[in-house]
Amino acid sequence: MKDLSPKKIFQEVAEAVPRRYHNNIVIVGSLAAAYHFLHHDEGQAVRTKDID
Repeated sequence: MKDLSPKKIFQEVAEAVPRRYHNNIVIVGSLAAAYHFLHHDEGQAVRTKDID
């Protein structure tokens, strides 16, 4: 596990997945929770091993 920026990870996923599929993606779990609470603060990170 390592510290990850939730906002940065969501940006990477958005860039990796074709735009036409974005409306069909649901991300849940610790990364989704971290994004909900921390996306406004670039300095915050979450410790996780995967994305669900």
